[in-house]
Amino acid sequence: MVNIYTYRGEEGERAPKDVTEVIFAEGITEIRRQAFFQCKSLVTVGPFPSTLTRIGWGAFYSCESIVSLPPFPPTLISIDRNAFNSCKSLVSLPSFPPTLTEIDYWTFSDCRALIALPPFPPTLRSIEY
Repeated sequence: MVNIYTYRGEEGERAPKDVTEVIFAEGITEIRRQAFFQCKSLVTVGPFPSTLTRIGWGAFYSCESIVSLPPFPPTLISIDRNAFNSCKSLVSLPSFPPTLTEIDYWTFSDCRALIALPPFPPTLRSIEY
């Protein structure tokens, strides 16, 4: 069963745990803290809005069914701690945009299927482990 969720970026907004696909409302600048926390059935993400600047703490933590992500927008500045931690089926990542300056702690930790990271942009000032 397909369960599509439209994310609006509101403070405290959490997607239902049984969501399978997410669509982002236009104008969103941040995917907030734990927006899709443990949405284990989430398979399809995006596309990310062209206004996105931050992917928040644990935004997609333990979304075990995501295999790939849409391209990151050229406005993305930071990916916060644990943003994609435990996305165990995630095989590949899109290129990081030249605007990216920070990748925080454990962002891609326990992404067991992830083969490699794309090259880091020269703008990246901080990557935590």
